[in-house]
Amino acid sequence: MSRADMDRLLAEAIGPERRAFRIAGLLAAAATISAVLLLGLSGWFITGAALAGLAGVLAAQGFNYLVPSALIRLLAIIRTTARYGERLCGHRGALLALAAVRARLFDRILSERDVRAVSAGDAVTRLVQDIGALEDRLIRRPALPAALAGAAIGLVLAWLASPWASLVLLALLVGLVLWAHLATPHLLASAATDMAAALARLKAGMVDYAAASPEILAYDLAPAIGRSLAVETAELDSARRRFARGEAIIDAGLVLGGGIAMGAMLILSHASLPLTVLENGGAKLDHGGGGEVLLRAA
Repeated sequence: MSRADMDRLLAEAIGPERRAFRIAGLLAAAATISAVLLLGLSGWFITGAALAGLAGVLAAQGFNYLVPSALIRLLAIIRTTARYGERLCGHRGALLALAAVRARLFDRILSERDVRAVSAGDAVTRLVQDIGALEDRLIRRPALPAALAGAAIGLVLAWLASPWASLVLLALLVGLVLWAHLATPHLLASAATDMAAALARLKAGMVDYAAASPEILAYDLAPAIGRSLAVETAELDSARRRFARGEAIIDAGLVLGGGIAMGAMLILSHASLPLTVLENGGAKLDHGGGGEVLLRAA
């Protein structure tokens, strides 16, 4: 199925569930913002408490630990509740939309000029693989607003440390997104196409062999068929390994970007140590959480 056909099917199926996806996007954004603030506030609280303890008994007694601890609990509850609501609304909308997509996709397969030209294995592959690709796109729809919200709150926290730190973080985010868009076609597209083709051939062969199982047993063709299927399986495994290597390279770029961001925070920050830890925690989650989702959602 072409990308245009996939987009058209999605647009038709999403229509009745658009409200559920909007709610899921808002809840995902709330969960991401609370997660960034939670990590930053926790880092500030731990560092501030440690410095207060080192400063002496009077400083430790004067340190206000009630308000930060209450905010940490509040943010944790908001994050958990919002994440649960996002999964509930997002998955419900995706499942209901996919129910309509499956029926329309099956009708499309049956409406071929000569339905006999579509083998059973090819039909199964189209139904399973195309629905799987559509399901992945639907499930990831709330990820983009969540990633944008996480990037925004991370940039705000970085601005508290230093305007230059915020600009460096913004440049890293933009650079990583551009790099992922350029790297994905070279690292994943070819492997994904080969993987889909190998899986289609393997399923088609399995369906055909299953239909001819009496003849296979009668003429003792099982060893030869086993060797043929082993070749198809080896090609599928090779494509899967290339796809996994491509994903690993992209993920390595994310980890590298997160390390550079945290190093830039420590070097460029002009704030106090607790505040620097707060902003550094926000930048870390912005790359490791929101930044990663931003790359995958985009």
